[in-house]
Amino acid sequence: MRSRRIRSKVLSRFISIVFPISAISCMLLLVLSFLFSHAFAIKAEKLLTDSYTSNLDMIGLQYKQIWLNSVSLSSQLLKDPHVQDYLYNRKDLEQTISEVKTVLEAVIERNTYFHSIYLYNAENGYLSTYAGYEGKTVSSDANLQDYLSSGSERTTSLDKRKTTFVLPEPDSEITKSEECNILSFVNLSDKTELKNALVVNISESAMRKLVSPKDKDGSQNFYLIDSDLFYLSNPKAEKYAESSINDPLFAEINQQKAFQGSLILKEKDGKKYLAIWKDLKEMRWRMVYMIPYQKVTESIQALQRNLIVFSVLFLFLFLLVLIYRSNRMEKRQILERKLMAFLKGEAKQKSLPFQPIQDVSLVVLRLGNKNEDLDYGDEQYIEARGCKWLYNYLWEPNQRDYLIHLEKSTYCFVTYQKPIELNAKIIDANALLIKKFGFDITSVMLTNQVTLDELPINLQKLRKKLKVLNLRMRGSMLLDCEMTQYEMIGNLPDTTLLKQALQNCDYPQYEKAYETILETLYLQDSYEHFKAMVFTMALLVQKYLSTQLDLLYFGGSVAWFNEVLACEEYSQLNELFLIVGRIVQDKTRFAPKDFQKETVKNIQGFINETLHDKNLTTAMVAEWFNLPVNYVRAQYKQHTGTTIYKTISSARLDTVIRLLEETELGLNTIRKKAGFVNFSYFYAYFKNEKGMSPQQYRSLYKKAKNQ
Repeated sequence: MRSRRIRSKVLSRFISIVFPISAISCMLLLVLSFLFSHAFAIKAEKLLTDSYTSNLDMIGLQYKQIWLNSVSLSSQLLKDPHVQDYLYNRKDLEQTISEVKTVLEAVIERNTYFHSIYLYNAENGYLSTYAGYEGKTVSSDANLQDYLSSGSERTTSLDKRKTTFVLPEPDSEITKSEECNILSFVNLSDKTELKNALVVNISESAMRKLVSPKDKDGSQNFYLIDSDLFYLSNPKAEKYAESSINDPLFAEINQQKAFQGSLILKEKDGKKYLAIWKDLKEMRWRMVYMIPYQKVTESIQALQRNLIVFSVLFLFLFLLVLIYRSNRMEKRQILERKLMAFLKGEAKQKSLPFQPIQDVSLVVLRLGNKNEDLDYGDEQYIEARGCKWLYNYLWEPNQRDYLIHLEKSTYCFVTYQKPIELNAKIIDANALLIKKFGFDITSVMLTNQVTLDELPINLQKLRKKLKVLNLRMRGSMLLDCEMTQYEMIGNLPDTTLLKQALQNCDYPQYEKAYETILETLYLQDSYEHFKAMVFTMALLVQKYLSTQLDLLYFGGSVAWFNEVLACEEYSQLNELFLIVGRIVQDKTRFAPKDFQKETVKNIQGFINETLHDKNLTTAMVAEWFNLPVNYVRAQYKQHTGTTIYKTISSARLDTVIRLLEETELGLNTIRKKAGFVNFSYFYAYFKNEKGMSPQQYRSLYKKAKNQ
């Protein structure tokens, strides 16, 4: 007797399966996250590229607006009468200076990205919003004089300049000095000799602050390059107006012909960048974002970190639950083993998980499969699930209930619950178990509770009673008040008539003998008599009808014999002996003596007539002659020494040879007339049998015939 408390077993199986699966799943999740990180990086790269390209579109619009605004303001200033008065020396200088300063300062105030505006007149000198009137020598802008001298025509482009603005403090010897990166918009006189000029200086830092993104990383990664490949804007102010050719990263960007795009760049130290660019065609500038590639992988690395933390936390929590449930399960199984040992007489009452002064209820039950289509493996699996469900259904909280496995499909349930209440629960459980799992319950239980000392003897009585009850009334629930010891009373039924019926193939005698034996067993109502009689009957059938069972029963006589011995119900026995009855009834008609040479000739004639049919098989022959397939197969071989299959194959080969020798038909036509399923099989079969291809055979035959 072995114990199996279903809940503990299922929990143990669950833990043994789920824990490694969970661990493997977590590891697989981590591996997949790293394997697919490249794909995630590409996706993140695309999203980041789209986002920064949109930023470049907005920045480009702002730059163009600044440029157009500067052109417009320059034109307006040139047309302003006060500015013209100064440039062309039309009025009193002192009055003109006052009026012009008011106009220029208003423009500077409205346009925060303007650094300063300078006017130059060959006679009066320089006037600016930065230092006021300076005379013929400009000192506030260090290289303005050289800048103006380098051009002689009016221009509408922005020129990059690095200069130093100097402004003496009033009433002090201290001089205010600032180095600036500016873009100058200049209008020069038409003549080769510089007579007047209007210069609008735009602050690169103010313009960058205005147009660059406000996020902390974006403004540090934005670059602007002109058509000569010089920096017009750079996070490092000292790089302004320097060539980008010497920068390896930008040298590669400068080679790109597309007006916008992105690519991954790598420095010598291994640091990677995602470069995103877009051209301002009107201004012949290229805007560039140089994003550290770490920003692309931040989300992936965060995901990987979160997965690692989640996996470790999950495994830790699962381990805690595993330890807790394992300890509980181990304690329960220890108590269970003690109960099992007590029922076997190997342990004392003191070791039991029950109170000695309290009586217990006892029920022995058997699960029976009602679904005949299940194979053995599926039946065992569903029975285990059904047992788990049954235990949970019968179990009461705060009760010590034990479901113990006794033998195949047989269990005993020991509990404090009252017998009447427990029987009602088993009746309800039976209906639900049939619906859910296709299993029914046959049970026997004591009407009254018993002491622990009485458990072993009452268990043995209930087990015998259950076997008898299952023979006659499977699916019944019996409350047994008076327990009796079932013993072998009387002798086994006489099998002489059954033996004679099997020897003489006398079906009426067989039917009468079988019914007499079953009626006697039914009246004896003894499981031991039933099992002994079944064994005796099976030996007789095996002795006289084993050949026929081998032909007609799936698995042969041995399989039939084993199934008979496994019978636990009269209905199962009847089904198996119906097969024996059919054999006895048909044995004379299918006896070997009736399978004469004429039958063999008829079969061979049928084969020759239907040889063209590619579906011609032994089964087709047996069906035509209305005989069992296995019988025809065995008798034909007994009379001819060969099989029907070989006869068909040989006939087909003879037909092919005859047609090759006597006709000029194509090979595929010959194949169809001979009944071969397909050309490849026909070709391979002929070559295997004759050692050459059909074409070679025909050619050799013709040569031999001509000689």
